Amino acid sequence: MTEERKSLKVSGETTYKVEGSILPPVSVMLCEIGVKGIKFVTTEKLQTNVVLDLMIKVSDGSDPIPAQGRVVWQGHGASKFLLDTDIEFTRIESKEESRIASFITNSVENIKVLRLNIRCPMTVETGYSLFVTPDVEKKCESGDIGVEGMKLFLEEKVELGSDMKIRFNLPRGWGAVTVSATVVWKGKQMDRMIPVGVKFLDIQNQAKKRILHYIDYTLSQHPSDNIGSQ
Repeated sequence: MTEERKSLKVSGETTYKVEGSILPPVSVMLCEIGVKGIKFVTTEKLQTNVVLDLMIKVSDGSDPIPAQGRVVWQGHGASKFLLDTDIEFTRIESKEESRIASFITNSVENIKVLRLNIRCPMTVETGYSLFVTPDVEKKCESGDIGVEGMKLFLEEKVELGSDMKIRFNLPRGWGAVTVSATVVWKGKQMDRMIPVGVKFLDIQNQAKKRILHYIDYTLSQHPSDNIGSQ
C-alpha cells in the first residue's frame, strides 16, 4: 500500500453497539475504511468520545472485522436525514489491521479494471415513484452507484421485480439523472431503513458517461489519512 493510500471509500456494512449497552447492535452503511478508523452513516445521534463495539463487513465473502472505536465527529454531509459518523479505532488486533490494509491495497489495484462494474459510494437524497403509483413520489437515500444500477435505502417494503422511476443529482455538479429501474435485490433492515439494489432499465448513454465520470473522479482521489477530520 502506498503511503498516501491509508483509507478507501467503500460500500459495506457495519454493526455497532455502545460499549456496555444491553441493546442489540445497530446495522448501518459503511462509507470509508482505513487502518486508523472508519466512517459510517446513521440516523442515531451519538455523543463524541462514546466507545462502540464494531463488526465491520467490507465484502459479502469475508468474515466481519471486530474492533472497538470512539466517535470523533458526527454531522450532516450530503444528506439531511443521515449523519456522517467518523470513528477512530481504540482497539483492533494486528491481524485485523493487516486485513484492512490488504483490502485497501487490492481494491486500489483493481479499480482501473473494474470501472464499468464497480460501485462507488454515493449518499444523496433521491426521489422515486413506483410504476403502480406513478403520481406518488417519495424520498429515500442512495448508498452507492454504478453505471448499471444503484443501492437505495427505503422506509417502505417493496417486492422484488418492482419497477420504479428514480430522480437524483450526482454530487460535485455532475448533473441530474432520471432513470427507470427494477428492484433486483433486498437486504435486511438497517437502522429503520431497508437496503434494495436496483438495475437501470433505460439509462441514456449521456447519463452513463456522467455516472462514470463521477466514479472515476471519486475513486481517483486520495482520502485523508485522518478519518476524524471534518
